[in-house]
Amino acid sequence: MPGLVSTVRSVFEDVPDARRQSSVKHSMGDTLMSALAMFSLKYPSLLKFDEDVRRGESDLVATNLKSLYSLASVPSDSQMRAILDPLDPAALRPAFRRILAGLQRAGAMREMQVLDGRLLVAIDGTGSYASTNVSCECCLRKKRSTSKEKGAAHGDTLVAEDQYEGGDGYEDEREAQSEAAKLLYHHQMVAAVAVHPDPDKPSLPMNVEPISRRDGEDKNDCEHVAVGRLLESLAGQFPKQRLLLVQDGLAANGPHIRRVLEHDMDFLIVARQKGNASRFEAMRARPESEMPSWQVPADKERGVLEHGYRIAYAVPLNKSHPDRLVNVLEYWEIDKKGRQHIWVWVTNLVPTPENAEALMRAGRARWRIENHTFLTLKRQGYHFMHCYGHGKKNLQSVLGTLMVLALLIDQVQIGFCRVFQSILVKRKRFSYLIEKMRAIFDLARVGSRAMFLSLLHTPGLMHAENPQPLWESRC
Repeated sequence: MPGLVSTVRSVFEDVPDARRQSSVKHSMGDTLMSALAMFSLKYPSLLKFDEDVRRGESDLVATNLKSLYSLASVPSDSQMRAILDPLDPAALRPAFRRILAGLQRAGAMREMQVLDGRLLVAIDGTGSYASTNVSCECCLRKKRSTSKEKGAAHGDTLVAEDQYEGGDGYEDEREAQSEAAKLLYHHQMVAAVAVHPDPDKPSLPMNVEPISRRDGEDKNDCEHVAVGRLLESLAGQFPKQRLLLVQDGLAANGPHIRRVLEHDMDFLIVARQKGNASRFEAMRARPESEMPSWQVPADKERGVLEHGYRIAYAVPLNKSHPDRLVNVLEYWEIDKKGRQHIWVWVTNLVPTPENAEALMRAGRARWRIENHTFLTLKRQGYHFMHCYGHGKKNLQSVLGTLMVLALLIDQVQIGFCRVFQSILVKRKRFSYLIEKMRAIFDLARVGSRAMFLSLLHTPGLMHAENPQPLWESRC
């Protein structure tokens, strides 16, 4: 962790600060590191973090923050919001790159590679905040359905204004208010996460891209625009690493696949029959002899009674792009209850009987971004759906990016740091470990990261007369 903190801190020091430097009390680096510390310690709100830092009866939290996160000062909640609101979230991208570059130099990223050295990258979008009252210039907007739009059901009671046909002169004002009440303001982002078919491997966020109102009003359109920016950023960050993108069916369109290939990336995308019937019609029109298929022995450990594969080569992507030819991999299985499940992917790679299983496992690993990233952010103590501060410009997106960065740091420690792994085994659950972290910050003065990890492993050390670290952590 000391290496991770210093790596991130060096990036934050280079983030541009438009404020007049002569009047700056809290530097941009300190402000960003304070926010990252808040998310690393899983504080439920910015107010709670501020209260613990400024408690009159004890300065342990503030002291420990300064020593473990290299802080000169910790801004208040209102100061943090004001400083971070104008910041462009793109300025935080190098922090992801530096951490992953460190793993590459250490050889750890080789453990994440599949299919001849490719890095499996899942891309998907998620929502982080929604409100009917609070909004900013970057908020996405969508209309909520109302009982009027759906039609009044039998027994519904009309409000007084609806019953009185003559009107009272305030109809226009009420109509404007009604239209505003139908709007839901929300924030979304797309993320790129390095995943692996092995469930014991960590899922490593590589980059995030906020979806803003300028990207469009339609959900699918604006997500495609944001993914385009994300691809360009990934290509610049990892020019020497071959990336294999795994995505859902929304990405099976001509413009997106063209962009992927232009960036010299590979793709493995879910193929859905809905909206792409022509692709499946082309497959049905082919002789079975032109589409290799085979069945493999039952896998009783997974509860699979029968399963097999089918491959089709050079299939037109869809009616709109008949000249874009893709290869299709189909996998089917029958579970122990007799239910059949079918998965279909399109890819630019060449499926063969030798690599079909590896491709299938790579395609199904797409769910790691949902289960190991988005659901972890929302349900495992990161409070992703909580509004730590909305601001007028970019605050929500900046804080969301910092939260994903905190998740990356945690995943690196869980996946590659033996010291942290031993602590996690002893604490049994990550949520229990977070509780212990916060308790140590409240009760003990911690001078180094090694001492902090030692106290997490053996809390009784805080009662020793001259406690010494159990080990020197390098993770």
